[in-house]
Parts: sequence; structure tokens; C-alpha cells
Amino acid sequence: VIEPRRGIPISLSLLYLAVADRAGLGLKGVCAPGHFLTRFDTLHKPYFIDAYQQGAVHTMAETLERLMSEQELTRAEARQALEPSSPRAIVVRMLNNLKAITARTEDWRLCYKVQTRLLALHPAQYNERRDWGLIALKSGRPGPALTMIEQCLKTCPEDEQQVLHDHVRLARSALAQFN
Repeated sequence: VIEPRRGIPISLSLLYLAVADRAGLGLKGVCAPGHFLTRFDTLHKPYFIDAYQQGAVHTMAETLERLMSEQELTRAEARQALEPSSPRAIVVRMLNNLKAITARTEDWRLCYKVQTRLLALHPAQYNERRDWGLIALKSGRPGPALTMIEQCLKTCPEDEQQVLHDHVRLARSALAQFN
């Protein structure tokens, strides 16, 4: 991020958070839909810093309007989305971004590592278990993938059953090649 002077909003914002922390400023991360921001609370009102727009500072009203317009949120939803995020939520957001990038580039080995971390953070979430199984299969781990996908089939939504059954067949076929 520093050397090429490029990055996605969340990575740039994390630099802002680190510098602000060292300077003793109470900057907080905000996992707003579609765009990560940093928030600075004053005695009277919060301000939002958009690292992606060269550090542009916006008022609550400006940021609410932008979210409502770009993300089609109600005022109450937009206000809730601008609350400070926990460190865990920020890590999950970063990992989901990385997962999307690695899946788009079909780097399944790296995607598997990312998804394993997401699963560790949310072990009970069906979508994280399903994605882990599907990514494990794509990354050459048919045995563990088969076990996870079969578990997911027990609780999956009806509209996902066929896809998961297809992946069970693929995992069994891949396992048969090892024998």
C-alpha cells in the first residue's frame, strides 16, 4: 500500500488507523456497505475520512446521503452502518475482500487459506462452511471437502442442494483418482 501508493479503501484506512493510534487520536474503522471509512468523533458530531478519496473529510449528513444514494439504504440503516466496527469485523471484511480477489483470479490455494481463517472466525455459519468445502475441493483437497459438503447438505437451503450434490460427485471422483 505504501510503496505503490495504491490500495483498496480498507487497506488505506488501516494505515490511517495505525498513524492515528500512534498520534493518540481516536480514529475508528467503519465497515460501511460498499466502502470502508474511518470515523473521528468530536464532542459534538462525528466526521468521516475517506482514505480512498485522498483523505477527504465528510460530515455525518454528507456521509448519510452518500450511503442512502449509493447503497439504497434508509436513513436508519445508513446511520447504523456508520457505527464504529470491531477489530474482528474489520478483519472479516478484509478477509472477505481477499477471498473475492483470490476466487476471481482462481488462486484456489490462497483462497483456501483465506477461507480457513474466515471459517475459524465464524465456525457455525453455514455459508462459511459451504464455501470452505467448495474451495477445499477446488484447491485439491477432495477428502476434507467431501466431509464438509456432505455436512452442509444436511442443512442447506433447497435451492443449493443440486449444486452441493454435484460437488459431492466431483469430490468422490477426485478421491477415486487417488486410489
